Amino acid sequence: MESSVMQNLVTQFFSVDHERLDFLFRMYRENKKNQRYKAVLLFDKFSEGLKRHIRWEEELLFPMFEKANGLKGAGPTMVMRQEHDQIEAILEEIGEGLKNDDHSEALENALLELLLLHNEKEEQVLYVQCDRALTKEQLLALFLDM
Repeated sequence: MESSVMQNLVTQFFSVDHERLDFLFRMYRENKKNQRYKAVLLFDKFSEGLKRHIRWEEELLFPMFEKANGLKGAGPTMVMRQEHDQIEAILEEIGEGLKNDDHSEALENALLELLLLHNEKEEQVLYVQCDRALTKEQLLALFLDM
């Protein structure tokens, strides 16, 4: 019998990474008014980490999940990819605004709202399905490739 950690490895790993990224974004927002230099560094780390997280999903996790379930760019991964495109577009807008000292609270709020809904779908649905569908060997390949 597999341990509960092994049974939920995808959910646990990617959910903890969501928490790490949420923390970086919160710290950026707390520092942006009084410590601009620190805020820019925090946003850069957040943006870089979120883009890496998306790459892990789109280039490694999603293709494995699709193959295991006989999907070809359809189903829940298609929706997640569309949302990733929206997330990355907002990230770029915020990043450009920071370069020009023109940060938008509305954009940040839009990103936060999108991430909350997106992460919930991944954590409650997609990751759970991945944990059920992927074998130990596939999980090993996933984490070795990351």
